[in-house]
Amino acid sequence: MIRTEIGKALGAIERRLAPGAPVILIYHRIGDARADPWGITTDPEVFQSQLEALQSVRRVVSLDELMAAARERRRRPDRPLAAITFDDGYRDVLTTAAPILEKLECPATVFIVTDLVGQARELWWDELAFIFLEDHPLPASLELSRKIGGPVRVATSSPEARSGACHRLRARLRYMPPERIEAELDVLRRWAGVERPARGRNRMMSGEEIAALRGGVLTVGAHTRRHPALPSLNYARQREEIASSRSACEAFYGAPVAHFAYPFGDFDGRSIRAAQETGFMSASTTAPGVVTGRGGPYRLPRINPGRSDGDALIAALR
Repeated sequence: MIRTEIGKALGAIERRLAPGAPVILIYHRIGDARADPWGITTDPEVFQSQLEALQSVRRVVSLDELMAAARERRRRPDRPLAAITFDDGYRDVLTTAAPILEKLECPATVFIVTDLVGQARELWWDELAFIFLEDHPLPASLELSRKIGGPVRVATSSPEARSGACHRLRARLRYMPPERIEAELDVLRRWAGVERPARGRNRMMSGEEIAALRGGVLTVGAHTRRHPALPSLNYARQREEIASSRSACEAFYGAPVAHFAYPFGDFDGRSIRAAQETGFMSASTTAPGVVTGRGGPYRLPRINPGRSDGDALIAALR
């Protein structure tokens, strides 16, 4: 929490010291925010109001154009620049966000988790929410063994307890390597007596849908194969996650992929090195701030508009 607040404060200071510097906005999902326990979904009406407000004070451009301007340290004489990004590759970015982007003529980049493309399964945090928050009976308590991350005991006797358990376990799983997350989810599914979910509302884009993005308002970027917290992996595994996701994105998209986003915004020096060696033009974090060039192209800050209205977004940018 302290680190987050410090990051917000530094981001605010940076915006004041570099007025007119480009900004990158980060979104994940566009849809019914009430159905999202993780707080990463923006309602379509709010999303449109944010974009309309953004366009009133900035020119929304592709990430390619924003990066070119940042490299050349160019300032637009009319309006400063902004770019829109989406992490993960949920299908609602295509079905719900894209029509709004097209209507307002706003280009955007969507960063794809490639192992889930076209698969009848969900990202691990959505599967966790299915286990704990859907309307099916659960045993009264849960104890996980030391073999998969250390002992933990949680109660599930009420809706509040189930929600608390869900969020506690998400924090526990976040920094585990992908195979350990899968092992723990397998334990949880057996404990709950449920099958692996594949709900339509949590679908990721298919390969055919990604291919159809070419020439449209959405450009494809890479977001690793399985969405691990990269610093939890050694360099070889980080590089494999990053390089393989780029190759897969290019195969789906049918065009070069130049931009990368760190899952959860987590990175270390090895992550930066892997993104550079893999040939990406940029790599985005989730640290708040404006694009001044000070941190280089492999630690780009991004601003999360959240669920605030357009006026609040403009106030935050100012």
